[in-house]
Amino acid sequence: MQFDSLKKIIDSGKKRGYSDSKYMNGELFHFWYGLSYSGDTYFAYYSYIEDSKIAMPEEYEIDDSRYFNNFEDAINYLISKGADINLFSSYKGSKARF
Repeated sequence: MQFDSLKKIIDSGKKRGYSDSKYMNGELFHFWYGLSYSGDTYFAYYSYIEDSKIAMPEEYEIDDSRYFNNFEDAINYLISKGADINLFSSYKGSKARF
């Protein structure tokens, strides 16, 4: 998804994001990235958990979500955490985590 297209969708009040799994240091991790807009604030959702601890998310999931005053800062934060802007989409058939 292009930067301008994503901004237009988010600014209309829709949520976009995706989940991903990847290996880091030989361990499988699950990641969630999301972006929403409400009022004057963008909410950048970012969390992850090691696969071996996924049965206990309340104890082991790391949530480092943040609020931003502008779209550029919010999306750049998610990119700095490993998000791929091209993978952002609607949550078809499931509820968003944010």
